[in-house]
Amino acid sequence: QCVNPEFKQLGFGQLPRRMMPQFPSVKEARALISKINKRFHLQVKGSFKQVSIHQLHPTQNEISRSRVEDILNKNPKTVLERASKPPMITSNTGSVIDGHHRSEALKMAVKQGYLKSSDKVRVFIIDLPAWTILSMANLFGYNKESQSF
Repeated sequence: QCVNPEFKQLGFGQLPRRMMPQFPSVKEARALISKINKRFHLQVKGSFKQVSIHQLHPTQNEISRSRVEDILNKNPKTVLERASKPPMITSNTGSVIDGHHRSEALKMAVKQGYLKSSDKVRVFIIDLPAWTILSMANLFGYNKESQSF
């Protein structure tokens, strides 16, 4: 069941992990933005911002619970700080593009009382809707496995 409001509105489901782009750092996300701008003569921007945990929505439908628990259990008191390094990559609507396990660890920390849903995490926002970012990442080869959408 799709829990991403942006995708729900469009009638799409969340995507399997193999279709998700991988950005080891913000540098790669900025490179994608540059490629989009050059190819399509746009002026898309990326920026760092603090967003509330409750504003983060998954675009991926495969989340490893054990990986999420490992992130949280490493030290629940520092999970917010650790989730920001490197920053998660999101769309302009809060859809997580890269960093799903960290995002879900934050939500688990809220459920367990370590954090509040209004607590903020540092993310890097690509100023486009999620579906556009995912399509462009696919076009430019940032996915583990290239797909036609």
